[in-house]
Amino acid sequence: MSDTVNPTTTSDDALKHRSRPSAIVGLFFLAFDGKTQPGLPGDIKWQGKVVAREDDNTYLVRLHSWIDGRATYIKIVNQAEMHNWQYYDNVEAWQNDSAMHAQLVVDRQRGKTANRPIQFIKVDNA
Repeated sequence: MSDTVNPTTTSDDALKHRSRPSAIVGLFFLAFDGKTQPGLPGDIKWQGKVVAREDDNTYLVRLHSWIDGRATYIKIVNQAEMHNWQYYDNVEAWQNDSAMHAQLVVDRQRGKTANRPIQFIKVDNA
């Protein structure tokens, strides 16, 4: 990147303005750790929003806190790392899936849903 990006003061709009065109810029996401069983996506590794595309293989994502949901850090991510992410075009669907997944993790730890598959809500990218 040509400029310094301060994760606490740089707005998503300012980053998007610098971005190359991409269908996923502006979408919220849940990133899974890849440790999965059939029908299960694994545990959530990160949650946040795709804020910019730097080049053909690199994106800037703004991570959000697990505790209060506030925006925290900006991370540079290679597109290859994003293949198992779930994308959402609105904050409500993203938050609902995040909460549902968190409850399934709690249930799994308590032995209630050892092999029950997660059902995701499909979000159109219109």
